[in-house]
Amino acid sequence: MLVTNHMEVSKKPEQNYTTALSKEEPGTKVQEQTTAQAADKEVEVSISDVNSRKSVLSDDELNVALENVLASQSNILDVDKADDMIRAANRRILENANDSVLAQANQSSDVVKELCK
Repeated sequence: MLVTNHMEVSKKPEQNYTTALSKEEPGTKVQEQTTAQAADKEVEVSISDVNSRKSVLSDDELNVALENVLASQSNILDVDKADDMIRAANRRILENANDSVLAQANQSSDVVKELCK
């Protein structure tokens, strides 16, 4: 009799894992130590294979998470830089407006002085 064990380790079907182990019929016993050791070794290999596949998937998920964090960090830096540029442009506009108002005020007083002469 063949027993199949299916383990879903990802939402992607190609990353799921299925193991197949043979199982003795009920009532039978392992008669030799070498047979028992071979069966035990087969189970250990299957468990090791599953664990290594899980670690690869975990590594992939960590890499994706790291990539997402770095992309978010880059977006935050871009927004910070844009904010600084907007503030600098705003300061320049206010300084230019201030200079313009002062120039107009100076011209007005010069006109008044000329008229008073």
